[in-house]
Amino acid sequence: MTSIAPPNCLSQVDATEGFTQFRKSVERPPLLQPPHPVPRPTLPPLFDQPWALPSEWLELVEERTSDMHPEMGGGRVLVLAQWHAYLEARALSHYKETRNAFEGVHQSSRLSAGLAHGCVSPREIWYDTFTYEQHYGANESTYWLRFELLWREYFRWYSRASDWTLFRRSGPADRAVSGDQQATRFRAWREGQTGCDIVDAAMRELRQTGWMSNRARQLVASHCIYESGLDWRLGAAWFEAQLVDHDVASNWGNWAYIAGVGADPRGGRVFNLDQQASRYDPEGVYCNRWLSR
Repeated sequence: MTSIAPPNCLSQVDATEGFTQFRKSVERPPLLQPPHPVPRPTLPPLFDQPWALPSEWLELVEERTSDMHPEMGGGRVLVLAQWHAYLEARALSHYKETRNAFEGVHQSSRLSAGLAHGCVSPREIWYDTFTYEQHYGANESTYWLRFELLWREYFRWYSRASDWTLFRRSGPADRAVSGDQQATRFRAWREGQTGCDIVDAAMRELRQTGWMSNRARQLVASHCIYESGLDWRLGAAWFEAQLVDHDVASNWGNWAYIAGVGADPRGGRVFNLDQQASRYDPEGVYCNRWLSR
């Protein structure tokens, strides 16, 4: 795992005390000076496989891939091409303003899958943002992508500090929370049949493509926990089974955060879903796209 913060970070920063303290601590020079990424070594060719891939598995992969967002393909070459296109479009200069959009090629960086699968490293992206600032200037948005990389970093240290408690109902914070595992309500939520348009649209996008925006993930998590009244771990496990960019630390850390049993000192996040839909999908374009399928 490529890290931004140094290996002795846990001895200097208590990751369980909150992201803001973590960020302020690691951003103080010289602590946050990650080494430049090293060139990728040349690997020997793979040997021929002695067995054939199961036809039913290939059919499943082809079906899932055909429905994926065109910008969500895999592999280092494609991930870097998409990232460089994002930079060349100067979209990074507007990242903070557009990152909460539900869809759009250059609304967010779309780096999550590449980072999750090791196609690119956070150090590589970190230094790319500095190069971008030298060419196009620095602003709050160019910093904000590094800020989000620090969230990713934080959840890695948080998961290490939390160990197995990250996966219990009461979470690392050991707080008693409500929520059951009622099958009918869970099925309605996961299949996008809750009656809440913005949630249903996002859940159908997830089922068909394996992806949804960061804002949508927060909204469907809020609905799962506080509207559907489900055990937050059901939602985290469903995301783990569906997301093409699944990352254990970020996924479970964020779900625990929304549920109020994780890193949020305020004890959970409940979103006004109607207000969020009006703000981020005022014309209903996103909802109509996915609810009509």
